Amino acid sequence: DNGSLTPVMILIDKAIPALYKKIYYAKYDDFMVKPFLSEEFLFRVFRNCRILLGSKFELKNGAVYDKNSLTLHINGTNIMLGKKEGLFLEILAKNAPHIVTIQELEWSIYKDEEVSSDRLRSLVRQLRAKLPFELIKTVRSIGYSIDG
Repeated sequence: DNGSLTPVMILIDKAIPALYKKIYYAKYDDFMVKPFLSEEFLFRVFRNCRILLGSKFELKNGAVYDKNSLTLHINGTNIMLGKKEGLFLEILAKNAPHIVTIQELEWSIYKDEEVSSDRLRSLVRQLRAKLPFELIKTVRSIGYSIDG
């Protein structure tokens, strides 16, 4: 895990399906199989940098999360999020489609605060109540993810 500080993209020589699973579980941001067009390479590099540096995240069903205004834009409707709800969504968006562990989320959102086991679940419940569609996936006893 690179801690979401620097996007990592792997370039591999051959299409070896066994590598795909390893790359996915190693939480690399992207990978490409040679040969590929230079335009495709540049597109993926810029996409990975935008995920890191951008303030807006495109999610499924046309939803866009703006971390600066803590607003989720869905089909012309603006949904205001709380600071911790927004941070939770940002962390999942930056790591999509990978699973973010409960421990990673608790540390990133609550830092040095005392956290009961129900506190993060309560935050997720609040956020899900605001959303008109299922965006957040629960991976039982491990963490959460979104498709992005």
